[in-house]
Amino acid sequence: MIFMADFDVWAAYYDLVHKGLPGEAEFYLGQAVKRGGPVLEVGCGTGRIAISMAMSGLDVTGIDNSAGMLALCREKMAAVGALPGNIALIEADMRRFSIKRKFPLIVMVYRTFM
Repeated sequence: MIFMADFDVWAAYYDLVHKGLPGEAEFYLGQAVKRGGPVLEVGCGTGRIAISMAMSGLDVTGIDNSAGMLALCREKMAAVGALPGNIALIEADMRRFSIKRKFPLIVMVYRTFM
């Protein structure tokens, strides 16, 4: 069983092990473009999908329960530099969070329930 603290430690290795499914980022990006923004990504982790969407000009709000994963996401965002779209990150448990903003698309990619 993996506990949340494990994700904080494991964050540095997560992208090496979980590269996503072939065409996955493109699929979610296509769905987001059809609906417009903003997009809510539940369980955004290290930002693989969120950053891809923001690079295409979409505004994304990502929530994740792991401070370590969100820290790595922020590092990746800084490495990319200025993004055409914005990314707002929220540290929260997906089972108990509240957000007032409305989203035409909410995504939760594979492995979110890992």
